[in-house]
Amino acid sequence: TLVEAPDDMVPGKAMWYASTCRECPAGCGIIAKNREGRIIKLEGNPDHPINQGKLCIRGQATLQGLYDPDRLKQPLLKEKNSFSPISFQKAEALLSKKIKAAATKGANQIRMVTEVTGNTLNGLLNDCLKKWNSSGPIIYEPYAYEALKSAHETAFGVASLPSYHMDQADFLVSFGADFLETWLSPVEYARKFKQMHALNHGEKGWFYHISSYQSLTGANADRFFACHPDTETAIVLGLINYVLANGRGRHLSKDLHQSLAAVSTNYTAKTIAGIGGIFPADFDQLAQSLLKAEKPLILGLSSASYGPNALATELAVLLLNLVLDPDLSLYNFSNTHRIETAAKRSEVEAFFTSATKERPKVLLFYNTNPAYNLSPNVVKNIRSEENKTFIVSFAASMDETAMLADLVFPTANFLESWDEYAGKNGLKSTLQPAMGRLFNAPCMGDLCLNLAFPKQAEKGGYLRYLADQLLSMQTAAKKSNWLRLIQSGGDFKSNPSEKNTETPPISDHLPNAVTKIFSAPVKSHDKRLTFIAAPSIRFFDGRSANKSWLAEIPDTPTQIAWQSVALIHPDTLFKKGLLAGSEVSIATAHGKMTAAVYPDPGVHPQVVVMSIGQGHAAYGRFAQNQGRSPFDLLSQTAELPAGHPVYRAKVTAFDPTGNHLKVAHMDGSPYAQGRKIALSVSLKELAVKEKGKPGLSMQDFPLTLPLPYGYDPKRDIYPPHDHDTYRWGMVVDLD
Repeated sequence: TLVEAPDDMVPGKAMWYASTCRECPAGCGIIAKNREGRIIKLEGNPDHPINQGKLCIRGQATLQGLYDPDRLKQPLLKEKNSFSPISFQKAEALLSKKIKAAATKGANQIRMVTEVTGNTLNGLLNDCLKKWNSSGPIIYEPYAYEALKSAHETAFGVASLPSYHMDQADFLVSFGADFLETWLSPVEYARKFKQMHALNHGEKGWFYHISSYQSLTGANADRFFACHPDTETAIVLGLINYVLANGRGRHLSKDLHQSLAAVSTNYTAKTIAGIGGIFPADFDQLAQSLLKAEKPLILGLSSASYGPNALATELAVLLLNLVLDPDLSLYNFSNTHRIETAAKRSEVEAFFTSATKERPKVLLFYNTNPAYNLSPNVVKNIRSEENKTFIVSFAASMDETAMLADLVFPTANFLESWDEYAGKNGLKSTLQPAMGRLFNAPCMGDLCLNLAFPKQAEKGGYLRYLADQLLSMQTAAKKSNWLRLIQSGGDFKSNPSEKNTETPPISDHLPNAVTKIFSAPVKSHDKRLTFIAAPSIRFFDGRSANKSWLAEIPDTPTQIAWQSVALIHPDTLFKKGLLAGSEVSIATAHGKMTAAVYPDPGVHPQVVVMSIGQGHAAYGRFAQNQGRSPFDLLSQTAELPAGHPVYRAKVTAFDPTGNHLKVAHMDGSPYAQGRKIALSVSLKELAVKEKGKPGLSMQDFPLTLPLPYGYDPKRDIYPPHDHDTYRWGMVVDLD
C-alpha cells in the first residue's frame, strides 16, 4: 500500500485514460482501465467519431504489447554477429555519433523507413532528416491501397482514399473489400454496415459479396457469389454495360459515355458466365437490384488480395458508382483515411534499390518490418564489407528486421507515450501515457528531439513540442483547453462533417484513360490453381502475430487456432485425394512451401487461400516458427502502373508430401445438420405482430435435458450417453 498515493490512483478504484489505438492505421479511440498503476483493459472511446465506443480484437489484444515477455527491456548492440545489451544512454550517444558523422559525408546519408504516423511526429521526422541533410522518410505499409488511390487519381487527379457513407446505402456490393476485418477502418465500417443492414421501418439494406473466396465479410452477405480469380473486372464492366443499356449514365460527358460503352459492350451475362463463372440468372438479379436501389454503393477489392487486374477493377468500381450516382453522394472526399499517406509499393522498392546502390551511412527503421513483409534481402542487400551501413531498428521486439540491425533501440509503447494520431485527415486524436513506463525506453518524439534539436528537448521535451503544435493549429483555442483535449482523447468538435461533400471535378483525361486501361479484354479463367494471400482479422499484416491472445482465438471462418492452413474447396480436396490435415507442397514461380490443407466451401474450386500474418522467423515465442508465411509464394515486384503488390500467384505444383498434420480446429460441422442454431426470419414474418413467431418459440425448439431420454435422432447429431459420474454444464454470463 502506498503511503502517499498520487491523486489519480486510489487503491481498488480503476481510473480510465483516453488515448488512440496504434495497432493498425485506422486510429480508433480507446480508453485504458488502470488499476494500481497498471493497465488491465482497453475499450473503445464512446466519444471518438471513428469507432464510437467499439474496439476490434486486435485493439483489445494490443494490451499484450505492454506485458509481452519478449519485449525488449534495453537496447541491443550487435558485435561479431551477436547482440549484447547496452544502456539507453550509451545507445543514444552511439546513435548520435553515427548520425553526426554521416551527416557530414554528403546528402542522403541518413535514410529512414517508418510506419504511418501522426502529423506531429511525421513533421518532426522530416525536420530531423532535413537537418541531417537527407530526404524525408519513406512511409511503408504492406496494405497501402495503391490501386484504389490510383483509381481516384485517374478519375479526379488526386490519389486519395475517401471515406464512405455506407450507413446511408440501401444496397451494398463488395468485390472483396473485407470491411469487417482489415479494410481501411473496419470498426467504423462494421458500425455503418450494421446500420444499413438493420431492420428500419420494415425495410433493410441488402449486401452482395462477389469474390473468389468467402471472408468473414462475405459470410455476412445476403448473397455470396464465388467468381473465378482475377475476373472481377469483367463482372463490373458487365454491370456497367447493363446499367448503361437501361438508360443510366446520361449525365456523363459524351466522351466518357462513349468510352465506357465501348469498353463494356462485350461483357454480357453470357460472356461473364464464361469468364467469371457467375450464372446469368445471378448476374441479372445483381444488375436489376442495382437499378432498383435508390442509394447503391459498390466497393472494390481487399488491398491484401490485389491481383494483376487490381487497378482496372478499382477504376471500374468507381465508374459504376459514378454511373449510378452522379454526385457520388456516398463518398466523403473531405474526410479521407490517413493510410493514404503511405508510399506505393513501387516507391518502397525504388527506395531500397536506391539505398542498395548508394549505401547510406545510417538506415533507420521505425515500427516497420519489411524483412518479413517484403524479403530479408531488402535489408541485407544494403550492406557491404567496405562501406557498411549502420542499421538501426526502433522495435519493441526482435522481429526479422531487428535481427538484421546493428542496433536495436526499443521505444516506449504507445500506451506509455504522448502523441497524436488521426485515422482520418482533419481529425485530431491524442495519445497519453495511461500508465508509467515499465522500462526506460523513451518515446520516439523525445528521442528525435534529443538527437536533432537538443535545445528544444530541454524546454519540455516532446510533450511541450506536441502541445505547442496542437495549440498553434488552434486545435485547442486556449492553453487551458489542453487538459480537456487530453481527457477527451482528442478534439472531436472540429471533426470533418459526415455530411455529403462535393465531388472533385472529373479529369479531362479520364475518357482516354478508360480506353487505355480496359483496352485488353479480360481473359477467361486459367485452369490452374491460383494461390491467394488473404488478410487476417487476427494478425493484420503480421504485426499482431506476437500476441498469444490472437493466436489462440480461432480464426472466425475456419475456427482454426494457432496454425496456418491452405484452404481449398471440398470438391478440389476430394479430386486430389486429400483429407483435412494432409500436408502438401505448394510451388509458384516465386517460391515453394509446405502446408496442411483444410476444406472450405466458401473458396472457389480453383483457388488456394492462406491468411497473412504467421510464419515469422523471429518476433518472439508466440510468433516464431508458428504457421506459414504466404509471402514465400508471392512476387516481390510491384505491378505497374498503380505500383501495388500482387498478393496472388499461379500454382505451378501442388503435391502431397504423404504427411498428415493435426489441425487445431474448434468447430464441429460447417453445416447446421437441420438443427435450429442460426435462426432466421423473413421480413414478411417480422411484420406480423404476434407473440409466437413460427420457428422461434420454445414450442418449436424445446429445452431438453442431456439424458438418454432427451435424445431425438431427428434433431440431435450425437448419440445418447449416460452421465454416471459427472454431468457437465456451463452458464455464460453475458454481463
